[in-house]
Amino acid sequence: MTTVFVDSTQFDRLSLAVAAAGKNLRKEMAAAVNDAVKKGELKIANDIGDVLKMKKAKIKKSIKTPRRATEANPQGSVTLWWSDREGLEHFGARHIKDGVSYQIGIGNKGGRKKVSGAFMGPKPGTLAAKLHGGVYMRVGAKVKMTKGRRKGKMAQRIVRLFGVSPAGAYLKNNMGDTLPFYLTDYLKHQMERRINLNVLRANGLVSN
Repeated sequence: MTTVFVDSTQFDRLSLAVAAAGKNLRKEMAAAVNDAVKKGELKIANDIGDVLKMKKAKIKKSIKTPRRATEANPQGSVTLWWSDREGLEHFGARHIKDGVSYQIGIGNKGGRKKVSGAFMGPKPGTLAAKLHGGVYMRVGAKVKMTKGRRKGKMAQRIVRLFGVSPAGAYLKNNMGDTLPFYLTDYLKHQMERRINLNVLRANGLVSN
């Protein structure tokens, strides 16, 4: 969770401008904080998307906002939740003739790789419904199966394959080091914008 503090001098200026315009200071602050929270969510998702070959929608599922600012409590927060490694299917996995190809990293550490013998269904282009899109492979020596259609027969165990965690990539690349500074600057920008808006309101130059 990232904490950003409000500049006291700027807050005083906003307070005076809001009072002159006859508006609600708490409402103005809550709006500015929530804008910063949204910006923080977007930056975290974009930063992770710059290093991981993962769909943005999937990355965003790891980003939470435990608190939204309100008039009663103008505080907000954005958090990147820690998660286990994501299934390899989330990294552009493709079932090919002799295995599954995938790509985890972008840039110098990118490029597609292959897991020979891995599968996502009975054949390339056909996903097995019971695997739910996951990437699997058979490993180890054959053992007697205790359940399923192969119960009682000798077969290798099937294991699911995983890539990395979005939070792990975020920490490994030290992305969080710049976030507080980025959000501090953005919050200052939002407050300055609202100061100017309320000055215009107080002088009858805008009506909203």
